[in-house]
Amino acid sequence: MIANTSFEFLRQHKPVSAETESLVMKRLGNISQSELFTAFENGISGQYGKIYTLDVQTLLGWVQQYRQKSKSLTSFDTATLSNPDLTVTCRGYPATSKDWASETNKAYIAYLSGMDNWHPHVYHHLVLEGKITLGALKKYTPDTYPICPEHKINEALVKATKDYFQTCKDKGWNQIFV
Repeated sequence: MIANTSFEFLRQHKPVSAETESLVMKRLGNISQSELFTAFENGISGQYGKIYTLDVQTLLGWVQQYRQKSKSLTSFDTATLSNPDLTVTCRGYPATSKDWASETNKAYIAYLSGMDNWHPHVYHHLVLEGKITLGALKKYTPDTYPICPEHKINEALVKATKDYFQTCKDKGWNQIFV
C-alpha cells in the first residue's frame, strides 16, 4: 500500500493509527492530496484549536473547517457579478497576466531585499512568459515527485525562481516586467 503523504506528515508530530487513516479516507471520499495536506498542516499548527489526539473526529473536523474556509474565500456576492468592471479572484491568485507580472516584480524586489517569501507559482508565470525554461525546476524537485508534500514542491518552485532572479540581478535589472 502506498503511504499517504498527508498522514505521514501527521505521524511526524503525533501518532495516527492505520485504522484512523483508513476510516478518515473512507469518510472524506473525493479530496485532493493538496487539500488534505493543507487541512492537516493547518490543524497540526493549531489553526483549528488545541490538539489532544489525532482521532477520526479531530481529522474530519479539520478537513470540514478547511473546506468551510475555502468556500468562503471563493464565494462572492451578486453585486460583483453584475459589475463587469470588477475582476474576481479566487483563493488569492492573481486573475490576469498583468497581475502576475506585478506579483513577479514584487517577488523580485523581495529577492533583491534579501527575502524569499513570495507566491511559489510566480515560477509558472515566468515559464509561460518564456523567461524560465520548463526543466529549470527539475534539479530541485524531490525524488518522490509527484507523490510528495506540496510544501516540498513549493520549495522547489521558489529555488528555481531564485536562480532566475539571480541572473536578473547579475544583469543589473531592477524589475522583470516593465
